[in-house]
Amino acid sequence: MASGGKKERLSKYDVGVAVLSYLVRLREEQKPKATTRELSRKPPEFISSTQRQQRIREMLESFEQQGFVKCETYAMGTVWEITDKGYDWYKTIAKDFMSIF
Repeated sequence: MASGGKKERLSKYDVGVAVLSYLVRLREEQKPKATTRELSRKPPEFISSTQRQQRIREMLESFEQQGFVKCETYAMGTVWEITDKGYDWYKTIAKDFMSIF
């Protein structure tokens, strides 16, 4: 925790990694789609600090522009899932990079 009892804000990098990691895990568990609301709360990294849905949506839209995720919109809301490109990128480049830490 930061001084004064305030929670530290997770970096954009930390949030992005958590979201992609969660989408990869869902795909591997054969439950590939998640709502923005679910993504703002469910990744283990967010247990003590949920993320604003708007922040998650902006990140997902950026990932979508990169081709890493795709969305489907229904009357009940929008669901997101990782694409083959995003999955492959995460499992090779991102995973290799993060393994040095």
